[in-house]
Amino acid sequence: MVDFQLRVGANRYSGWKSLQVERGIEQLAHSVTVNATDRWVQDQEAVPIEAGDKYFVLMDGVVVSSGYVDEDSISYSASDRSLSFSGRSKTSDLVDCAAVYQKGQWRNVGLLQIAADLCSPFGISVSTRVDLGKVFRNPNFKLQEGESAFECLSRAARMRGVLMQTDENGDLFFDRAGSGRVSTVLRYGDNIISGSKTNSWKDRFGTYIIKTQAAGNDGFSGRNLSIKRTATDSGIDRYRPTIIMADTEDSGTELQKRVDWERNVRAGRAKKLTYTVQGWEHSAGLWDPNTIVKVDDSVARIKDELLITNVLFSRDDQGTFTTLSLSFPQAFDVQPLPPPKRKSTSLF
Repeated sequence: MVDFQLRVGANRYSGWKSLQVERGIEQLAHSVTVNATDRWVQDQEAVPIEAGDKYFVLMDGVVVSSGYVDEDSISYSASDRSLSFSGRSKTSDLVDCAAVYQKGQWRNVGLLQIAADLCSPFGISVSTRVDLGKVFRNPNFKLQEGESAFECLSRAARMRGVLMQTDENGDLFFDRAGSGRVSTVLRYGDNIISGSKTNSWKDRFGTYIIKTQAAGNDGFSGRNLSIKRTATDSGIDRYRPTIIMADTEDSGTELQKRVDWERNVRAGRAKKLTYTVQGWEHSAGLWDPNTIVKVDDSVARIKDELLITNVLFSRDDQGTFTTLSLSFPQAFDVQPLPPPKRKSTSLF
């Protein structure tokens, strides 16, 4: 039988009413929620867990997630008392706190060094599992006033076309969508306990139009030029246009890449699947977000390779389960942002 434990400080606990651990590629920090009686079965002492405490969730002695308690609460009556707490991994500080760097900008420095400079004061180490591309040379990479460390790093990561992820120790690493694969097949009638499918056209359009105002160069006598590119989603069979204003002065080529990416992302995120399976592991280990898995589901009429975007581990008196959220891989294929162009650079 799998042994689950919660470690807070030097103490190890079990006997909770329910435990949930959530990890996903759309949320940088892992989250944990625990509900329990205010006395643990093994020692019958009051639970000394408070906001700010460091916690570890272990499965068979191996750390699954770790971080800090954000909030603790207790509810009680004459006949019952219960305790709950929620927490997040160390990277939650990057989400909550301002980006602070004495110089305010970086030049001739790569993404890994920028991340290390911002993360080091929080006690967060940084690594990468993919090539992070060139250093930021011209222009420099600068902090924006008031942005969080997460927002700053998100800008830099997107400019290099990578995702930010958190490991089980709460440290940061860079990756690309779908970098891992799971050999276990998710199959209806086999390991899928329950499932649901959502297909939405609310944020999906038949025609995507992107525009930008680009400053003229010597060849255009300094005039401002309006550049427009379009992309079509053949899956939408009625008139549904949308217009996007580009946030950079891109060339026609870069605009086309940007509008194609917008179409692909919206089409990929429009279809979502959620499955519940037994336990927290597949045949080769823990279920992880940002991994590709084969799905064979006759009810949802899907037989394809999908991307696991979110993993919710749970354990309560009903059993031990994993809820998996899946989407098409192109929905998280991060599009690198080009550097701003000089006025003398050709527009095409």
